[in-house]
Amino acid sequence: MKIGLCSVSFRKLSVDEIIILAKKANLDAIEWGADIHCPFTNLNLCKEIGEKTRANGLLTYSYGSYFRCKDVNEFKKISEAAKALGASVIRVWAGEKWSNEFSKEEFTNMVNVLKECAEIAKVNNQIICFEYHHHTFNDYKESSLTLIKAVNKDNVKTYWQTQYWDDKSSREDNHKNNIESLKLLKNYIVNFHVYNWVGYLERYPLDLIKREMKEYLSYANINSVAYLEFFKDDSVEQFYQDAKALKDIVS
Repeated sequence: MKIGLCSVSFRKLSVDEIIILAKKANLDAIEWGADIHCPFTNLNLCKEIGEKTRANGLLTYSYGSYFRCKDVNEFKKISEAAKALGASVIRVWAGEKWSNEFSKEEFTNMVNVLKECAEIAKVNNQIICFEYHHHTFNDYKESSLTLIKAVNKDNVKTYWQTQYWDDKSSREDNHKNNIESLKLLKNYIVNFHVYNWVGYLERYPLDLIKREMKEYLSYANINSVAYLEFFKDDSVEQFYQDAKALKDIVS
């Protein structure tokens, strides 16, 4: 299993600075975000970033887009940007509200858009993956499975991360819920986002949950990438410590 860094973790740093961080931490990959560092509107820049990343011994396996599954024409541009970057996985967001807030018509429209997007991605040998996230249809294990099966395309799958948006009263309950979601979705999970959050605001060192994270990542396939994302106090030093903890976990 490979280890990477999501560039969105350090939005204030430059592309070159992020590459230096990833190299110093002995990571394998960088997932470049489309919001700041690698906009899909600039194909030349996407190509340049991809080449620079690989020249420094790092992979550009995935592209962190903020596509909300509404506009097929927008996805065409994103797919071309991912191709220029050299990314075979495009991370997207399944809408902009909780799954239980979607009407049947809204859900059907999103599924139809995704079916078209899947065909576009297929031409470029790309996989579309949903962010596993609150305020999207891909917010819980049941809704995630419902969405993936409704789209019903081999190249439409999901990411996975611990559900900080649904923290329970105990560490044991959180662990149980996460394992249940992994068991249900394991055949569809491509990559992981890795962090140690409690609720929306509190961040802690990854070292504190090494046992749980090791179990979570045991559900990964051999080609999965575990991407470190966001750190306590947005600290570079904490990033290095979390990177070391993650390397211990996957080893």
